[in-house]
Amino acid sequence: LAVNDAAASLFGYLREKMLGKTTAELGIWVNPEERRAQLAIFKRDGFVRNVETLIRSGSGQVRAVIFNSVAADSDGAPAIITAYYDITDRKQAEDQMAAAYAEYQNLLDNIQDVYYRTDNAGRLIRISRSMPATFGYTDISELLGKNVAETFYFNPAELETFLNQIQKKGSISNYEVQLKRKDGTAVWISANSHLWHNPDGSVGGVEGTFRDITEQKT
Repeated sequence: LAVNDAAASLFGYLREKMLGKTTAELGIWVNPEERRAQLAIFKRDGFVRNVETLIRSGSGQVRAVIFNSVAADSDGAPAIITAYYDITDRKQAEDQMAAAYAEYQNLLDNIQDVYYRTDNAGRLIRISRSMPATFGYTDISELLGKNVAETFYFNPAELETFLNQIQKKGSISNYEVQLKRKDGTAVWISANSHLWHNPDGSVGGVEGTFRDITEQKT
C-alpha cells in the first residue's frame, strides 16, 4: 500500500513496481518458510520484533536485515506496518571477525612452540594446546587460571628476575629458565615475551612464546 524511498532502495525496485504487490510476489524472501513462520507469530500476537533474516533485491543481491512488524489500520481495513534495518555490512564484518578468530584459534591449536598470556596477577588467561603436553597436563582447562610462579617455578624468585627484565626493556628474547612439569620433573625453556596492553593502553600482563630446550641442555 505504501513504500518509502529507503525501502525501494533496499529492495531494489521502483516504488511504482512494488505498490499493489506482496513481498512474496516480489520474491524478496530468501527463506520463504521462515517468513511463513513469522506471519503465523504475527497473526497470533499482532506484532513481530527484531527478526533477523535474508532478503533478495530485484537485482538478485542478498541482504541481511532486521525487521519489526506491527498491526495497523488502513482506511478502516487491517494492515501491517513493517520497518527494515539493513545490517549487511555489520554481518559481513562479524563474519570476517569470526573467520579471523577461527584462523587465529587454529594457529594456536597447531603451534609447536608454546604460546601463553598472563594477567597482572601472573595467572594464565590464554594458552596454546601445546602447553599442557609440554608440562605433563591433560587439557588446557587444567592450566587456565593457574598462577605461573606457584605452578611452574622451582624458585618463584626467578620469575621476579624474568619480569624485572621485561619491565625494564618491554620485552625479552631467548631467556632460558628451568621450570617444572606436573610430576615435578624439570623442563628447560627458552622464552620470548613482552608486555601486552589493554585497549586503554594500560599494561594487562605478559604474553609470549617459549620452546622446550630440555634435550639441548641435557
